[in-house]
Amino acid sequence: MKLNSCVVILLALGCSFAAAQTFGFESADHALYCNYEQLSHASGFGADVWTGIDNLSMCTGRGGSTYTATLVGVSGGLTKAQNPLDFRVKGVVLADYIYDAFSGVYTGAQYLVVSALACSSKKYGWVGLTTISGLSFSANYGYLSCQIPGVRGAVATRGPSIGYTKVLGRE
Repeated sequence: MKLNSCVVILLALGCSFAAAQTFGFESADHALYCNYEQLSHASGFGADVWTGIDNLSMCTGRGGSTYTATLVGVSGGLTKAQNPLDFRVKGVVLADYIYDAFSGVYTGAQYLVVSALACSSKKYGWVGLTTISGLSFSANYGYLSCQIPGVRGAVATRGPSIGYTKVLGRE
C-alpha cells in the first residue's frame, strides 16, 4: 500500500511540474529584470485559475536576503483599447505581492501583472500596473523572456520589474 501511495504522489507532482511555466521579464529596451514568474495552471475550477511565485532569488533585498512573492490569477488579458500602454496582452491576469515581499514591510502598493504565456522578443508580453494606497497609478511593460536570470548564463541587468516606465495619473 505504501508503494501505491508513493506512485500516486509522484504522478501528481509530475503532473503539476509539467504544467509549470517559467518566464523572465525584459524591459522595453531588452534589459533583463532580476525577478521572474513561475506559474502553474490550477485545473478543476470553474474558471482558469493560476497560482505561482514571482521569484526574487536573483534580486538582493535587505542585507543580501532574497524574497519570493506569491501570485494568484485567472486566464485573461487586456485588449489594446483597455491597456493604458496601448498594446494587447492575452494570457493570465495576476495579483502580485512583489512590493511587500521585496521591501519586507507592508507598502500599501498593489501590483497587477498581465502576462502572456509564451516568450517573444518581438512582441510585448507583459504589463505591470501599480497603485500605491490609491494615490498614484503607474505602469511598466516589456517582453516576456525565455531567459531566466541565473540560468544558463543569463544575467539580470536591472532590479525587479516593479520600477515604473510611465506615470499614468492620480486618483
